[in-house]
Amino acid sequence: MTTNNWFTEARYGLFIHYGLYSLLERGKWVWNREEILLEEYKQLADRFTAKDFDADRLCLS
Repeated sequence: MTTNNWFTEARYGLFIHYGLYSLLERGKWVWNREEILLEEYKQLADRFTAKDFDADRLCLS
């Protein structure tokens, strides 16, 4: 059985998510761990886009 067949037959799933925290590149809990002020964290929203997101490319990797 090839690796690709195993994933299909095993019904393997992977949930990939990202958010404002990804802009800081220090993990999902950065806001909590580093005690970033809410107003400062909210400013990241202006920079957060999905322009380079390519789900098809991720699935082929």
